[in-house]
Amino acid sequence: MTLLRLTVGYVAGVTPAKWARTWAERHPEVPLLLQAMAATDAIEALRSGAIDVALLRLPVDTSGVALINL
Repeated sequence: MTLLRLTVGYVAGVTPAKWARTWAERHPEVPLLLQAMAATDAIEALRSGAIDVALLRLPVDTSGVALINL
């Protein structure tokens, strides 16, 4: 059996705490792992599959990834 989890990379200046609390309330069966990292590291981790989602501040090179402005 595979344990599901969501891994989120985030950069300085982004505060994922409120989002993480909401995730825990709505999806308690799926652990959330938060990883602080530099923007360039986050993009590379996203492209390689090491993280599932990245919370970034633009501008960064987002080629090859889907982008949703928050």
